[in-house]
Amino acid sequence: MIGGRPVVALSVLVSGLDAEMARLGCKDSTMAWYRGCWRRLERYFAARGAEEFPLDVAMAWVDEACGFFAKEQAGIVTSGLPGWNKDPGLLGWLTSL
Repeated sequence: MIGGRPVVALSVLVSGLDAEMARLGCKDSTMAWYRGCWRRLERYFAARGAEEFPLDVAMAWVDEACGFFAKEQAGIVTSGLPGWNKDPGLLGWLTSL
């Protein structure tokens, strides 16, 4: 447990995200793009011996992938992933983990 929440295996998280996005009717092209991201994320985690989803490893991946923290400090981070801020179902699912 981390912060009172159970730790989720990355493979379970990715599988659940994929199923939820498909349920929400995401386009095939969108699903293909996210699946590519998830494969890169899984490789990154595997290279660091992380089977679960620790936030510090996830944030390091985000920063290395796109320079997130430098963009955040410069005030140029966008509002989030396309469409996710408009879909309370997906956000609710993510925050329930």
